[in-house]
This record gives sequence, structure tokens and C-alpha cells, in this order.
Amino acid sequence: MIYMTDKDVFEQDDETLSSNPKQPFLTNNRMTKVRIKIIAALFSVALMIVIPFIKAKHLAFNAFYNTTLEDWLFIWDFDAETVPFFLKLPIIYLFVGLGLVYAVVFFTGMLKAQKSPESIDQKSFKKMYGRFDLLVFILHLMALYMVVNAFFFSIATIDGDSMNPTLIDGDNVVMMHMEDDYERYDLIVVKPDVDIEEFYIKRLIGLPGDTVRIELGNVYVNDVLLEEPYLEEDIDTQCPNRQGATLDVCIFTQSEDDYFLLGDNRKPNRSTDSRLLGSFTKKDIYGTVEYRVSPLQSIGKVE
Repeated sequence: MIYMTDKDVFEQDDETLSSNPKQPFLTNNRMTKVRIKIIAALFSVALMIVIPFIKAKHLAFNAFYNTTLEDWLFIWDFDAETVPFFLKLPIIYLFVGLGLVYAVVFFTGMLKAQKSPESIDQKSFKKMYGRFDLLVFILHLMALYMVVNAFFFSIATIDGDSMNPTLIDGDNVVMMHMEDDYERYDLIVVKPDVDIEEFYIKRLIGLPGDTVRIELGNVYVNDVLLEEPYLEEDIDTQCPNRQGATLDVCIFTQSEDDYFLLGDNRKPNRSTDSRLLGSFTKKDIYGTVEYRVSPLQSIGKVE
């Protein structure tokens, strides 16, 4: 079976034209292909518009969705209360809008050229067709990027040392969010406060219904000493400070929707986790970190 590219179709049509000059340059085949591509592009655009309404939570790590027009206009210093509404829109809508405008202009021009074949310039049309193909391809890529971010996984960058030695400042990791059946020792991404943009990566220690006890530097879950080989040697887990004093024993009981999280860096004041913030619920959890993608020497599964 032999497949033909758009370029092959153009060249074949050009050969036909040379032998039959009366045949119009804009054949029905070309018009049909353009219609199909526009419909496909509109489908991708519809996906990009709809996904934020059904999966906005996981798009928190999507650069297109979280970059606004205001972020691009860095030469102006807007007062937060006077920023025009349209500048607060995600930058992805600018690409979508420009893409739709170009598609409409291109298709309208094709319809006019089909009615008046003598008015079309083949070289100009080929260039426009090439740009149109590139535009449709970009729209498909953007839609795929949003679908992957919303339903499957996202890339996140580690900021800080609260997960040392497991994760180091600057590491890039893959956050999976296809499932919400979390297990003990999972590395969890949470957002402690909906009003701030900061996300935390911590280790899941206590599951719903568990009782977590920190006693003399050790962690117990349901009265069983927790084995934690991922910690640095000779580092104790401390209870939260209360008025400058460190407690020898502290107990945290989880309800049926509570998850108790700790950072792997148990040095004093290195990790803000459930010892200070309290337990997290499932709605606070954005996914699990399973793989590291950079630096190159550390690529692989994260334990």
C-alpha cells in the first residue's frame, strides 16, 4: 500500500493541470481535505475550552493554562485592581483565537478562489496551505498536552530540601493522577491552602483511620514501629514545637478521610508537613510522584 502526502497530491494535481489546463486548481479533493482538517481543529479547540471546566484541578501544572496575557506584558506594571479582564485569561485562549481567525480567513479565501479559479496564485496558495497545516498540527499538540496534563500526568519541579535525600532541590519529577487509591509510603503532591499557589510533595505515612504516634524520635503507626529506610541515618523525627519546647510524644488520629504526611528531611524546621498543618483530605491531593526525569544521572523510579 502506498501513502501520499499533501505535497504528493499537489504535485499530482499540478501534473494533471498541465495536461488539462481547464481543470480548476482548487479541486474538490483539496476542499474536502481542508473541511476535514478544520473540523478536526475545531474538535481540538473544543477540548481545550471544555477541559478546564471538568479537570481544572490537575491543570494547575499546565504552563499554557496558568500563564496569562498579563504575564507576557511584563513591560507594563499593572495595579492588581486595574488589570483588564481579558489580560487575566490563560494564554492558551490567545492561540486558540488566532488559530480560529486564520482558519476562517483561509477557508473563506478558498471558497472565493474556487468560484474564481483565475484569481488564485498557486505559489501563494501553497504557502497558505502549508501554514494552515502547521496551525492545525499546533492546535492538536496543544489539545493533546492539555488532555495528558488533565487526565494522566504532569511534570513538576522540586523547590526546597524538605524531601532530602529522596528528592533534591531542582529535580524534575512526573506526577501521576490517573488513580486516587493511595498507599502508605507514596510520595504525594498536596496543596495545603486553596488561596496560595504553593504545592508540597510529602510522603504518605498515615492512612484514613490510622493512629500515628511520634515518640522519642521514632514514628509508630497503629502502635507498630515504622521502617523508614529512605531517611538519613541518625536523624530523629521530632514532634511539633510548642512554645519553644519539643514534646517527647505526640499522637495524631486520622478520620475516615484523613491522610498524614511527613517530609523525608526530618531535621528540625526542614519540613512543613502534617505535624504542623494537620492531616490532608483526598481533595487536597493532586497526585503521586513516581518518576524523576532530571537530572540525567538520577532518571528513574523514585522510591
